[in-house]
Amino acid sequence: MIGPGGTGKKKGTGYSNGIAPIINFSGGTPSVNATATIQLSNNTTILGVTANENSLLTFCNTNRINHLILYDLNAVNWGGSSSSLGTQSSPGKQMLANFMVKARTSGITTFSANRSSAGSNIDQIVAYNAARASANEKFEWFCVEDEWWNGAISFASFISNLRYIHDTCTGNSMSTELYIGWPSTSESAQIVQFVDRLQFHDYSSRLYPDYGYTKTRIIDAANGCAAINKIIQ
Repeated sequence: MIGPGGTGKKKGTGYSNGIAPIINFSGGTPSVNATATIQLSNNTTILGVTANENSLLTFCNTNRINHLILYDLNAVNWGGSSSSLGTQSSPGKQMLANFMVKARTSGITTFSANRSSAGSNIDQIVAYNAARASANEKFEWFCVEDEWWNGAISFASFISNLRYIHDTCTGNSMSTELYIGWPSTSESAQIVQFVDRLQFHDYSSRLYPDYGYTKTRIIDAANGCAAINKIIQ
């Protein structure tokens, strides 16, 4: 929750080259055939590679991670048959569903789809959920990532998109979370109206959550929540 208290998680360490890896959830070709006993390295594809799926889930279980935000979902063949497994570079929806079911047996309780704020992206996830028979194959969250503070989109367009995503999620038993960089105070006040959770980026060099790095943004969000009597995660 945004407010007093709460605990953080220490960042992972021990990467083979000393930097955080780029881990592609789907699509592409893995450069490392990871196993359950070593950490995933750079440019490693997860979905459809059994050893890499197992390595990720073992890491999550060991570190008591129960929520996964899935990136690179643009590589999924959303237009294909829901029963088609597809290939590693163009995975079908059934391959995605199979991984989600598998992950829930390893302690994962919720999934979030990370996409840009384009309305077609949340519509795609809602359609996917509606086509799945089992709740274990569905997304509970939609994670928005559009860096308007870096000029990727105007804030006016972003907040309009965010409102649509939040309303769509609310109407389809999903929740909205947002990866957030450097909003202004006034932008934060608008954002909190349309999210259930904020993921503040913390690019500090410290190996633990750096409150000094995120303090101002957290306070702005908390003040925005207080103004509308709302609690978010």
